[in-house]
Amino acid sequence: MAIENVPDAREIEQTAIRLYFTAWEHVTDIIIPLLESHSGSIQLIDRTLTPTKDEMDFDGSIISVITEAEAEAVLKQYIARAQPDLHLCYALIQQSQEIALKARICAVSPFLLLLGSEVKSWAKPNGDFTDFRTLDAVDLIRVVNAVCSKPVSEQFATKFDIIRRGRNKIQHLGSFKDAIDPIAALDVLVEQWLELFPDRSWLQEFKGIIIDHHISTIVDDSDFGEVWSMLGNIERANLMLTDRQRRRLFGISDKARLFDCFYCRHESKWDDRGNDSRIATLEPNGNIVHCHLCLENTKVSRIRCFDPECGCDVIYAEGDYEGECAVCGEPQPLASEASA
Repeated sequence: MAIENVPDAREIEQTAIRLYFTAWEHVTDIIIPLLESHSGSIQLIDRTLTPTKDEMDFDGSIISVITEAEAEAVLKQYIARAQPDLHLCYALIQQSQEIALKARICAVSPFLLLLGSEVKSWAKPNGDFTDFRTLDAVDLIRVVNAVCSKPVSEQFATKFDIIRRGRNKIQHLGSFKDAIDPIAALDVLVEQWLELFPDRSWLQEFKGIIIDHHISTIVDDSDFGEVWSMLGNIERANLMLTDRQRRRLFGISDKARLFDCFYCRHESKWDDRGNDSRIATLEPNGNIVHCHLCLENTKVSRIRCFDPECGCDVIYAEGDYEGECAVCGEPQPLASEASA
């Protein structure tokens, strides 16, 4: 006799990651339209959505004007109407956190998840593990810190308790009196990833979610595949995050220069070139650019770009973009041609 469907820590963690990215997409779907509306009249300043006066100058003439007061009214109404969706985000964030913590405990032993449950409530012989009552969310931090090699930080434990209590109010009452700030929810998601999934690549996991998404079974991705989608997600993230946040999330050092990856650009047919989609860095040897998205390495030549306003000294030395600057994309001769 044995218990069936004993959970696997890796599978539980993957469920937590799927919930995490579902919450991420819900939150970003709320923030991005707001930042892109009214031609920049609402900006993200010091992690706060801030209304500003907007004057769009096109060919020397102002074609639209919105005052700060009007922008503030739009912002307040938008956030108020977004609360039901933000409540859903809040619940997804909490559920992802709870399951990720259970995955850590399960990695030690899945039967530790049964701590505190009454024996008389256990399933019958040959029962299903999912029929057992597992640890309550309120006890998860305490158990993780007791049995796991890496404890949860005090800062995260505090936030987890606050979110757990708020989620309970939403679940049981269908409402939450405190207005949820979408930027605060995004910041929680950033810290949550760094705390609960430190050994996982945010970029690779997000790409995997896109590859395995049900829509991929019916959509022809010959033109728009997971790389195209991820470059878009990277641009969206860069609009919302601080430089330090995005570098920590993407696994890129604070001082590393960012370059285009010609493999990603070629595969995705991504035409927009700019800081917002750069995700490759120079390897220590100085002659290879490594992409943190597709994981490909590209040989480069260290000659200065001909464009004086660019100043980059990294030029592709192979592939379809050979001879192009890894920053501005300007075609130019390689070092051997330049010295001839």
